[in-house]
Amino acid sequence: MAISLELARKRIEESRDIPTLSPVALRIQQLVDDPGTSARDLANLISKDPVLTAVTLRLVNSAFYGLQRRIGNVTRAIILLGFQRVKYIAMTASVMQAMGNSRFSSFNYKGFWLHSLATGLAADALARRMAPDWSEDAMAAGLLHDVGKLALSMCLKDQWLPLIAKAKRGEGCLIRDLEQQALGFDHAEAGSWLAERWRLPPSICQSIRYHHQPGQATSAEDLVHVIHLSDVLTRGLGLGDPGDALIPKVNQEAWSRAALDTKTTLRAFYRDLLKRFEATSDILEEIK
Repeated sequence: MAISLELARKRIEESRDIPTLSPVALRIQQLVDDPGTSARDLANLISKDPVLTAVTLRLVNSAFYGLQRRIGNVTRAIILLGFQRVKYIAMTASVMQAMGNSRFSSFNYKGFWLHSLATGLAADALARRMAPDWSEDAMAAGLLHDVGKLALSMCLKDQWLPLIAKAKRGEGCLIRDLEQQALGFDHAEAGSWLAERWRLPPSICQSIRYHHQPGQATSAEDLVHVIHLSDVLTRGLGLGDPGDALIPKVNQEAWSRAALDTKTTLRAFYRDLLKRFEATSDILEEIK
């Protein structure tokens, strides 16, 4: 029997099991939103957090950016990455630290984060083709697109974990379809409640809420199409573990916008994505 939508939302929004973003991540958001902030101001704050320092430097030095010389200075790394990316790195690292450890054997947290990372990398690349204005938001939106699964694994585990188990058995169902049948809503909607609780930007909230239904987005439509297609393409490559064995049907408008309609173009995109994924997947090991 489906749980009351109001009760489910209340559990997620008020749950003590789901932490808030770390004070450092929140402070970084405040600094980035302040036009008077310098790269050195951000570096001074990030340098106080060993995990954020390590992630920032490993990302900027990875093959993802292809720099000729190694960067060991946080201020320089921030300049190269850009303030918005640094803000989203901090935000995502905070989420992963707070919610990334496996508590339930039937939910593959490591596989979940690998899929999230792959989707973030794909979104970063696709945004340049489809939505340049959203390029700085795309990676974070991709990284957090399935965060609703974490919320459900914590707040409604008795109802949700059996659905994951069923989806993993390969019974021809997407996890979101099982969620709709059993709960009356899906992880995308649950994720948007959590994103709103954390006061994430509206564009990120929209991307989380509508990444399976991009045509229903009410704002940031270009970014939502990017995240939808990124999720589908990374599922096609089998990167990480999204929780089910099927590949969702691709939205035709998103596919048309990406212009990946030739085998040569699609193969080149996949080669680049795999290279980036291999170069950055070990970053997750920094976040405990």
